[in-house]
Amino acid sequence: MKKGVFVVAVLVLGAAAALVTSGRAQMQPKPKWEVEGRYAEACQCNVPCPCNFAQKPTYGNCDNTSVWQIEKGYYDDVRLDGLYVIVVGASPRGERYVDTVGNLAFARYYVDQQASAKQRQALEEIARSLNAAYLRIPLKKLSADEKVEAVQIQANLTADQAKVKIPGVLDFHTERLVGVDGKNPIEIINGSVIIEWMPRIFAGQSKTYKYSGPMSWEYSGRSSYFARFRAHSDMASIRAVSGSQH
Repeated sequence: MKKGVFVVAVLVLGAAAALVTSGRAQMQPKPKWEVEGRYAEACQCNVPCPCNFAQKPTYGNCDNTSVWQIEKGYYDDVRLDGLYVIVVGASPRGERYVDTVGNLAFARYYVDQQASAKQRQALEEIARSLNAAYLRIPLKKLSADEKVEAVQIQANLTADQAKVKIPGVLDFHTERLVGVDGKNPIEIINGSVIIEWMPRIFAGQSKTYKYSGPMSWEYSGRSSYFARFRAHSDMASIRAVSGSQH
């Protein structure tokens, strides 16, 4: 075989091998996962938080904390029952959290310290997918200043209250609000953000909301939300964002 023909043949075979390898990579099945449990969120806005009505934050920006208490769930063959993941972040001055994702002042993912390495990775990936689906954005970082930390989480979420603590970092106690009848909770219906994995949201008010991290704050009597959530990898909103890498 002439040298030129040999070189061309090698190049063609190499390209074909690369295509086969790429095809195999693309054919790798995406992880299957499902989680359900209770959710609580707190911010520094007055009750009710104006962000849920497409208005600017009460005090200029969002100092936000989201807590997922996973009652049962899995990520492929990894069980996630009884674990927690918490996301804390702050928006730039004058902006809503939901409008400035990718440009937040900071973001921290706190995953349950009692989880194994595989469970921690699963918690992080699921929290990223839920944030992306909630905010209608491709899966990406919330901020240039973003970290994932494994911490001790002490928490108890019920339908009526949420008590969450990360020693030395977060102290969060909020209660669900009831309406004028004194017994039925106040539900936010048809707000500015519709969440497939969390269709019913109930208003709450914080008793304590303290955080010490890249930024520090201390609030009480401010807005919070309660909900039950159920999400899985085949949901339309999850599939819509899971094709991108963070």
